[in-house]
Amino acid sequence: KKINIFGLDFYETEYFNFKLLDKMDLNEKKMLFDYKKEFKIFVKYIISKHQKIKFNLYTYANLKEDFRKLKNLNVTNS
Repeated sequence: KKINIFGLDFYETEYFNFKLLDKMDLNEKKMLFDYKKEFKIFVKYIISKHQKIKFNLYTYANLKEDFRKLKNLNVTNS
């Protein structure tokens, strides 16, 4: 009935594993950056399709207003 999500920052913060990031080439880093928008759309879709579940998202990501308007989603930027 309730899901708490921590650390889902959509590759926007320095929370990402730097050891792994240092081993990536430029194309891999670009791919992660490019997928950021699609990943947000996918997560938003999942939340919107599960209205009976209350999602609590603790993130530093910059989320647009339409994402935050989901009635079953509470976003905490901490």
